Amino acid sequence: MAIPVAPADPTNWIDAFSLLSDHLKSLIKKEPVVIFFDELPWLCTPKSGFLQAFGHWWNTWASRRPLMKVVICGSAASWIIRNIINDRGGLHNRVTQRIRLLPFTLAETVHFLHHLGVKLDR
Repeated sequence: MAIPVAPADPTNWIDAFSLLSDHLKSLIKKEPVVIFFDELPWLCTPKSGFLQAFGHWWNTWASRRPLMKVVICGSAASWIIRNIINDRGGLHNRVTQRIRLLPFTLAETVHFLHHLGVKLDR
């Protein structure tokens, strides 16, 4: 019986996305997959190469998988607008949907917390 060998730790973002692709190949054949990158601006530190590696991964591998959806978000809206939505490089014209999320109203917050079993007075 073959013992699976764990992959080596990636040394850069290109290697990390390659490992991600290898992992997703078997999953995508069975059912739709959503990859969610939260706080993308914080992953894209200077000299990290993340954004370039992400653009390469998206353009050469991920965008060719119809059962895969990639969601990116971040609290630095101006960064997302400047570096993703208005990008003129590898991610140019790659945004297919925008989701505008607004804060909960007070009534929605009360309902949500009640649903979670949190009991607070007003």
